[in-house]
Amino acid sequence: MNGIKLQNIFDLKKDFLKLEVLTKDVPLNKIVMNSDVNRLGLALAGYLDYFAYDRIQILGNTEIFYFNKLSSKRRKGVIENILKNFDIPCFISTNNLIPAEELLIQAKKHNIPVLKTEMFTSNFVREMNAYVEEEIAPNISMHGVLLEMYGLGVIIVGGSGSGKSECALDLIYKGHQLVCDDMVNIKKKSGEVLVGFASDVLPYHMEIRGMGIVNVKQLLGVSSILDRTNIDLVVALESWDTNKQYDRLGCSGIYENILGIDIPKIIIPVKVGRNLAGLVELAAMKHRLLNQGHDTIKELDECLINYMQKKENNRLKK
Repeated sequence: MNGIKLQNIFDLKKDFLKLEVLTKDVPLNKIVMNSDVNRLGLALAGYLDYFAYDRIQILGNTEIFYFNKLSSKRRKGVIENILKNFDIPCFISTNNLIPAEELLIQAKKHNIPVLKTEMFTSNFVREMNAYVEEEIAPNISMHGVLLEMYGLGVIIVGGSGSGKSECALDLIYKGHQLVCDDMVNIKKKSGEVLVGFASDVLPYHMEIRGMGIVNVKQLLGVSSILDRTNIDLVVALESWDTNKQYDRLGCSGIYENILGIDIPKIIIPVKVGRNLAGLVELAAMKHRLLNQGHDTIKELDECLINYMQKKENNRLKK
């Protein structure tokens, strides 16, 4: 499982998240493994049965004011009980509040960093969750071309020379948007969603055989490109094999497993004269209709059953 060091979060986001370290002598070497944060809440009252200790611990108005009402002895006992039993990444207090001295002392004793932020609790939690989730999400890279078509993320894959980039270029001319060519970076987000995006090195560039590298953004404008998109469909281009039986009805139910998620896959055999861009466009439209509840095979099956029933009824009437 991926994680991110607290020091990296601080170095990269301290200005945006308005972070300040309160325990100066404690290194920020803890690894954050969970994108969710935790409000200490009942843990400060001593209830630790379901304490989500592996997350960044947030001290908002409720936690700070409740904790300050406890006696000094009680504050020390509560925090010591938490820190001796759980290895938490850090404490962060919001609303520019500084935690009680007892918490700071015990945190230093157990080498747990304490930070504060000027941000309101809800805003900070939202931004921190989004950033950490992006950083620790499982990821993989695939060879292919990723486009957004009719609101769907379609990744075109195939062997070298199969025509992926040329097909994608035709689709861009038709008004669809390029996300990236050649190397597609993919991250798995919460909710079983795959997001594809380009590397930072050569975004919006394509390699066209005989033409070299072209910058789609410069040539065709910003409306032809997109930073990222969810991945909804895989279209595989392969050389036409006369000995292979290809799906003629569209009911084969093929999937590509990417980071543990099954993505619908359509295989298109390639040979001279086939309109690849039109076929990929058709595949995207068909998948969109399927998402809207229009199953062509099911509808055809129902039509055939109705036809046979009518024919049988007419035979019985005779």
